[in-house]
Amino acid sequence: MSLESQTLLNNQLLTEKINLSITDGFLIIISALIAGFFLRFIFQRFSTTFSSKSGFGNAILLITLSCATLIAVVKSSLALSLGLVGALSVVRFRTAVKEPYNLSFILLSICIGISLGASQYFFALMILIFGSLTVAFLYKQSGIDKINFGSRSMDLDTIIINFPFKVDLTKLYEILSETTSYYAIKTYEQASNSS
Repeated sequence: MSLESQTLLNNQLLTEKINLSITDGFLIIISALIAGFFLRFIFQRFSTTFSSKSGFGNAILLITLSCATLIAVVKSSLALSLGLVGALSVVRFRTAVKEPYNLSFILLSICIGISLGASQYFFALMILIFGSLTVAFLYKQSGIDKINFGSRSMDLDTIIINFPFKVDLTKLYEILSETTSYYAIKTYEQASNSS
């Protein structure tokens, strides 16, 4: 094969498009929405995060849908996929995900979205089932399910309390134990008495 014919073949492969039918598009979007809502439910049910469960759950839903539709568009054209890689390389996310558990849910939703976008429905279902079972198993192993959460509906992310220097914290622990079902102190700092 001559160099000219090879270049022509490469150019033809770059510009060749595979049309995405309306049926395939709807199937990808609907399955991504169902998987995203299920992942959102799993996150909200089994999460012990200090971030907003509903806000992060909504992000998981949108990430699953976005990845699925992105991959569906990219698989239709090699030239479009190369351009998209260049365009996405300039996107920077400024918000840091501080909890590894939340990051793992983002990765799980991306994996499911990519599988659905590539029309690998059975593999996406396997990822969803095994991922959800793993999350539930880890939740049960942690013992958090044995805590009685009662009927409290308030869910705080973070609370910051400033006390005077050398204060007795036993009263704070009593108040937290009486008014909350579950709490965890992530950081405790004691500054020197400067006044």
